[in-house]
Amino acid sequence: MKCAVLATAAIAVLLAGCNGHSDREVQGYVEGDFVRISLPASGIVENVLVKRGDHVVKGTVLFTLDSEREKAALDKARSELDVAEAQLSNLQATVRNDEISALEAEIKELKAQLAYTSKSYRRKFGLSRAGAASLDEVERLRSEEQVIKAKILAAESRLRLGQQSIGRDGEIEAAQKILKYRLAAVRGAEADLALRQAMAPADAVVNDIIYRPGETVAGGQAVLELLPPQNVKARFFLSPEQIGWVAENPEITLQCEGCGNGISAKVSYVASEASYRPPVLYSRNQSERLVFLAEAVPLNSVGLLRPGQPLKVVFQK
Repeated sequence: MKCAVLATAAIAVLLAGCNGHSDREVQGYVEGDFVRISLPASGIVENVLVKRGDHVVKGTVLFTLDSEREKAALDKARSELDVAEAQLSNLQATVRNDEISALEAEIKELKAQLAYTSKSYRRKFGLSRAGAASLDEVERLRSEEQVIKAKILAAESRLRLGQQSIGRDGEIEAAQKILKYRLAAVRGAEADLALRQAMAPADAVVNDIIYRPGETVAGGQAVLELLPPQNVKARFFLSPEQIGWVAENPEITLQCEGCGNGISAKVSYVASEASYRPPVLYSRNQSERLVFLAEAVPLNSVGLLRPGQPLKVVFQK
């Protein structure tokens, strides 16, 4: 709406002042394509971190909306992710480290007992052949040796089972799927939180602040307005003859107060439909009243131009 009002007023001024000027120049004005910054969700404006006239660079945080709910959701998602990671780690470990250590210690102790019992058995067996030891004692030691060997085999089997995660493949696969789901939930919560702050899409000047901290804004409603330098342009109107000039040489010079020797520019757009100065009825005798809207982008010194500023556009014939 602001641009439409500005353009309407400017057209009236330009058309009224076209007579009396050299055909090598026309009157024009500066136009700006403003970028209105909004967020997709509604909320209360918490902070506006810039002010009118500030120069901001791409990625600068411009304003934030209230985000307590999104922060709580992110904390919850991260906690659930931690639990899922711990459950998967526990399943992949199969037997806890302290249980494995206990089994290893048990096996070591049993092997020591086996060595002692085997030594005693061999000694008693030798004595029994000389009649110095009873056969009952020899048999007792032999049986004890066999029992210890069986215990060692059983402990070693339990240790291998614990280390190989036998029978837990299905549980591990399910835990991995849960972990992926929890990770996706964290990423979604992070994205929701990121949508509570707006960042500059490009280097620009803050043109206007529309909403202030404490005000409620609807989703998609602009909170502030930026003007990137590449969105500044000159607007003016061309006669059919002048269109031919810019077709051959689109380079022009923009002159204004404070612009020194002028600003180089290049015609970037010429309307395909004509506008008419009164009377609106076109005839051969009124051909000079036929004009076309044109736009040009400045090639340097963009900072000297302000939307609405009057210009003189000089052609290079």
